[in-house]
Order: sequence, then structure tokens, then C-alpha cells
Amino acid sequence: MNFTELFQKYSQYTDKERTHRYGRIYDQWLPHLENVRTVCALGVSEFGGGCLLSFQKMFPQAKIVGLDMQDNTLIEEVRKRREIEIITGDVYREETLNRVRNRYPSFDLIIDDCIHYPENQARAFHYWGQLLAPGGLYVIEDVLGIDCLSRLLSVHNDGWRIFIGDNRRTHRQ
Repeated sequence: MNFTELFQKYSQYTDKERTHRYGRIYDQWLPHLENVRTVCALGVSEFGGGCLLSFQKMFPQAKIVGLDMQDNTLIEEVRKRREIEIITGDVYREETLNRVRNRYPSFDLIIDDCIHYPENQARAFHYWGQLLAPGGLYVIEDVLGIDCLSRLLSVHNDGWRIFIGDNRRTHRQ
């Protein structure tokens, strides 16, 4: 199965395909990542955990860490899998970052599905981009103000290649 099929399968528990059509974007970009050992999904339990299960099935060798203000996971299979961990905390607080960093010093893939305002997305990148492993990928979903976000990220860009997708166009820095 690919991401599109998995997001459709778990569409009751994730909006990644039914609302945003991210499957085709993830099918294009993510399978090319080699040796994904750790995935951090920020702000993803709102719809029940379908995205976490989809990432675990696409990267079966990886540890999948879901981070959100509260655990709203509805799929029992997510709770039973050792490869998936849900951590509760505020992604915009340094104490949450440090708590996660103590357990997982880096991530090969970080998905930001938090608050969809450019200022919040840039702030999340500032915190969580520190944990991106060399050669890793940081994905920002639901970009509402691509030009504004691009300017904000340039403040935090330490020579990283940034891919921003809003499902209509993409931007690279």
C-alpha cells in the first residue's frame, strides 16, 4: 500500500486524504527517504491516530512518535503497537522539546500538522527543526500564507533546504 491508500483506509481517523489530498505528495516525496528510523508527527491525534498508523505501515522499521496537546487516539491498534508512542505536551514549549529530546535525540522525518498559521509554523520549525537528523525531511502541512511563512522561515534557516507545500504549489528555499 502507498500513502494515498493508507490515508483512504483510515480516513475516519485522519484528514490527510479526505480533506487535503496529501497522499499523492507523500507518495512522491517520502518513500525516497532511506533508512527512516524515527518519525515525529506534531499535532496529529485530533482525528484519532490514522496518520500515525499509516506512517508506521509505510516505515515498519521506524519508531513513530506522535505529539499533541492531548491523546485523542481512537484506533486501538495504535495503542497496542510498540512502534508508536504518543506524547502529550505543548509543541510550542521548550520543556516539551527537551522532554522529547531526552528520549529521541533526532528524527529522520518530522511532520508539522499543528496550528496552521505561518507564525506558529515558523515557531514549531525553530523548536523541532533542531531535532532533524542530517539528511532528514521536515514537512509543514496546511500552509495558509506561503509567502509569509517563507519569510519567517528564512529567519530560522541555517542553510537547510525547505520544501513547503500547500497542495496547490510548492516553494523551495
